Amino acid sequence: AMQIPDDSLHFSTYIQQAGLINGLVDFETDHYKADQLSISNSSIAYDGNNTSPISGFDPSHIRLSEIQVQLDSIYYGGKDIHTKFHTFSAKERSGLSIQTITGAIISNTQMLQIPQLELKTPHSNLQVQARIPWSTLSDQPQGDIQSTLMASIGKEDLFTLMGTFPESFKQAYPDTSLYVSTHIGGNLSSLQLNTFKGELPTAFKIGITGDIKAVSDSLHRSAQFQLNAHTENVDFISGMLSPEERSRYQFPQIHIEGEASLKDQAYQTNLTITEELGKVQLNAYYHPQKKSYNVHLLVDSLNPTHFLPQDSLSFLTASIKVDGEGLDPFQSTTSTHIKGEVSNIRYGAYSVSDIQLNGSLRNHLLQVNLISHYPLADMDLSLEGTLYKEKTQATLKANVKNFDFYGMHLMSDSLSSSFHLLAKAETDMGKNNLLDLNLNQWKFFVPNQTYYPKSLSLKAKSNK
Repeated sequence: AMQIPDDSLHFSTYIQQAGLINGLVDFETDHYKADQLSISNSSIAYDGNNTSPISGFDPSHIRLSEIQVQLDSIYYGGKDIHTKFHTFSAKERSGLSIQTITGAIISNTQMLQIPQLELKTPHSNLQVQARIPWSTLSDQPQGDIQSTLMASIGKEDLFTLMGTFPESFKQAYPDTSLYVSTHIGGNLSSLQLNTFKGELPTAFKIGITGDIKAVSDSLHRSAQFQLNAHTENVDFISGMLSPEERSRYQFPQIHIEGEASLKDQAYQTNLTITEELGKVQLNAYYHPQKKSYNVHLLVDSLNPTHFLPQDSLSFLTASIKVDGEGLDPFQSTTSTHIKGEVSNIRYGAYSVSDIQLNGSLRNHLLQVNLISHYPLADMDLSLEGTLYKEKTQATLKANVKNFDFYGMHLMSDSLSSSFHLLAKAETDMGKNNLLDLNLNQWKFFVPNQTYYPKSLSLKAKSNK
């Protein structure tokens, strides 16, 4: 056993039986070899911290028991390494069981090779092949890595590895394996993900390709990845919800296509999600050092009831753009601009359109303007303010030419109104707060009659 003082890491092992055939240890030349090494009925325990293990497989708390190992043709001498896995089996605390690992690892001064390494459990299979020239990992990389992984992961092993899930989700999840394959090439100068494919039959398919340049250089590293995915029947996701919530959601087939990139320390993504005639497009950019960002979200002809069947929102076309620099609204260097537009929203038998939003924040000054030419909500709203940590002030002006409560389905009887609203607020984000509100030019319209309420003023203050 090993326990480092003042450290939460703990490692222990128990070897009931071990055998070595024709072993040779040369400390002078640092060479080791053996025809065979075997270990049986042994165990290993590893704890990375003092917390209790989580349900399922916990990489911070590993317990391997009933370990059976046989390695043949073992040799170690610097980069000259080779061994053959004849037998390897073990059981893990979580219930994961390794039936066997077979294959070989071969290395010399030129490269590391894994001609074929296969791991099997009662439910899964994983195969790895690799050819890694040492020159591909040097400061001046040369040559090409060739690495292939293929796996089929059974439902039982998948849930063991992923931890706790609701029983309803486990039962609804397809009784089939998750298939994964990937091929990597290149070196630390330019590493290519030639292919990554994942498939859960009847549920989804996903494909990713891309490359990373200057892998070990954090300042000059760049990357670009392409994504193509398609879902089929993923209704099993509803098993994650409570029985009361499941009828509120459904999961139609969608297609996802896009790319993500890293260049000059900035991240960028372009993503398109398509569902029947509806489309959602996202273009986003973020630079962590400069804290600059740019986001454009476009929703075109989307039918939200395909996702929320009990909702009345049946059509949506809208867009929003946000760009700026800085994340603290109280800093003078922070600036941002927002522009949004609602072209068409259908809610039940009603439709909303012609709504525009513009806003900005620069040098502590906040300005927001909302203009609606929608006949049932014809209005112009403006908000101006100054943002300081010690004192924030804001003024809201609303010129509402017509707001149809009945037409907006807010009242059962015909009623509409027009008014002017002026509201001023001030706060130190603490005890001192002030509100001054004035409502005038107020009119209520009912069939064949108009009412003119008196102006309304309200003042409120707190300093405790």
